Amino acid sequence: MINSDKGHAVTRIKSAIFFLTFILIFVYLGWETGAANMLNTVMQTSYHLLLETVFYIMAITVISDALDNMR
Repeated sequence: MINSDKGHAVTRIKSAIFFLTFILIFVYLGWETGAANMLNTVMQTSYHLLLETVFYIMAITVISDALDNMR
């Protein structure tokens, strides 16, 4: 029981360190580039990622299913 609690404490500390590092990276980027520019870049990147990757995979899946159903 003691080892289990110790493992959870270590995991909790590692998670907190990761979360703080993640937040600090975005705070730094926002500070250097400005919040509006950072958010604009993030939104444009996610938009292009959605269009170019997800829809491409979806189109291939639909075409593959259509070809499979033609048999």
